[in-house]
Amino acid sequence: MPATERVRERYRLLEEVGHGGMAVVYRGVDQSLERDVAVKLLHPHLAARAEHRRRLAREAKAVARLHHPNILEIYDYSGEESPEAFLVTELIRGRTLRAFAEAHPFDPPEIAAAATYVLAAALAHAHQQGIVHRDLKPENVMIREDGPAPALKLMDFGIAQILDRDERMTVTGSLVGSPAHMAPEIIDGEEADERSDLFSLGTILYWLSTGQLPFEGPSPAALLKRILDGDYHDPRELEPAVSDSLAHVIDQTLARREERVRSATELQELLRATLLESGFERPEELVTSFLAEPEKVARETKQLIIGRLQREGEAAARDHRPAKALQSFARIIAIAPGTPEAGQARQALDQLKSRARWRRRLWMLATAALVLLAAFPVVRHAERLRSHPTPGPRPVPRSLAAKRPARTPKAPPIAKTPAKPPLAAIQPREKLAPRSHPRWHPRPAPSPVAPRLHPLAVASVRAPLPVKKAHLSIEVLPFARIEIDGREVAETRAWDGDLPPGLHRIELSHEGCQPMALDATLGPGEKRDFREKLVPLDGVLVLKVHGPLDSSTVGVLADQVSHLLSELKGGRLRVHMGEDADGQWRYSREVHVRLGATGFKDWVRTVVVRAGQKLPLDVTMEPQG
Repeated sequence: MPATERVRERYRLLEEVGHGGMAVVYRGVDQSLERDVAVKLLHPHLAARAEHRRRLAREAKAVARLHHPNILEIYDYSGEESPEAFLVTELIRGRTLRAFAEAHPFDPPEIAAAATYVLAAALAHAHQQGIVHRDLKPENVMIREDGPAPALKLMDFGIAQILDRDERMTVTGSLVGSPAHMAPEIIDGEEADERSDLFSLGTILYWLSTGQLPFEGPSPAALLKRILDGDYHDPRELEPAVSDSLAHVIDQTLARREERVRSATELQELLRATLLESGFERPEELVTSFLAEPEKVARETKQLIIGRLQREGEAAARDHRPAKALQSFARIIAIAPGTPEAGQARQALDQLKSRARWRRRLWMLATAALVLLAAFPVVRHAERLRSHPTPGPRPVPRSLAAKRPARTPKAPPIAKTPAKPPLAAIQPREKLAPRSHPRWHPRPAPSPVAPRLHPLAVASVRAPLPVKKAHLSIEVLPFARIEIDGREVAETRAWDGDLPPGLHRIELSHEGCQPMALDATLGPGEKRDFREKLVPLDGVLVLKVHGPLDSSTVGVLADQVSHLLSELKGGRLRVHMGEDADGQWRYSREVHVRLGATGFKDWVRTVVVRAGQKLPLDVTMEPQG
């Protein structure tokens, strides 16, 4: 082909190693520098348009600035005026992430989190340079197997930007990969940005953790609708071994853009906190070991997690924290079902459930006993009232009754009409006592009725009203040790629970950050949320050099700040974490180190210094030739 003939002027093409909707990839040799390279030739119908060639040149220049151990380097590209369009990159011998994961599952999910942490570091480096990938999918991640150690490599940065938006949407299967990795804002017709890359990376994390994609459908239209609706299964339903914190991270990457995790650096911190909960402090080393010996490392990783969960569950059971203990033992069963460890965890779960049942029964008996004790005085008072009813009218004393003459009943009058006496014979009658006088009409005794209890006695029968607890929710970045009222409740990024009303002291601490203390007064039934970010401490880079030095620079890549080694105090450099472009605290920084000497090879490293960390670098200068 004419294009390949022109490329052969400098690069000798040996064999085709892959092809896609945009280009064909060849393994070749750079005849000038005598090194193996990969040559990506755009299809003739794409290279024929001048606009495509200009965009390819523009993207190639931008991506060529990226120098990161997990990003494929670009060596050369066709010029804007060239009739053909090609890229020349470093040659990677290995498999794609999809092929590797299908042969060696990333199990347990902590390995998937570690791999995503490494890819997020590469994205953070690219985003700091203003470069968005736009086409992140498992096929664009390579597992390098020909170097000193296996490594993940991100490929095809910015290639999706070469075509117009309409063209990209018409060849989604070959250009932007499976639509299952597209962010919802791209489907809505908006331009991709850094958060779009994080969404695509979240779909990869979901797939590595569960073995399934988060968004699937019988047709492309149904698939895109599920992405727009955010309709996906909880990863813990598909893979019970996924921890709660990892599921929380996945949710934050697959959210709508305004609610999504804001930067790749923040995603790194979330993943690092998740891995620290399982006891893994160096994600990079875990990934490198897994890529070299997947079955062995997967087995050892499970044993480490199970051992840690076993210790945490037993400690929680001793400290009377049944919820934490149940969570730890349940995860052991999910990670290693059918193993002796799972059997022991199930026995511990049964014991905890049995204790919980007995505690509920005892609580019910104690409550009933308290109610009976409170009601006992009232019942006794009611019995006394029944045994001594209310007395009737007081009887007449015997002394008065003896003096009073007995009255004899009168004979009934004879029915006859008496003669009317003369008026003069009528004498005024003696004034009679009123009819209501007790002498003549004594009051009848009241009928017996049920005794009425005193209001205070009735109130004592009722059980005291329960005090409604308050609810507290805490989210802290990065993860921290959370203490409430002097008692440690968790070492995590997010915690929530119920507390009694009143004043509470909340203390947040992290080994790499300044501690924070908060006071919260909670009312009955009140819900309070705290969202805090700890202030990171400076990191320290310690250089110990064996050999001569003529020149050296130590630069923080994010700020492009360089320091001569002679300016460092005792070979130490304080690395200030500072804030990112969004004004958020950083908890790690990339530092580029270059050491040089006459007759010796340059020693170059890019390292990540974390907040509060003292990172030693042992440098040995190697002679040239």
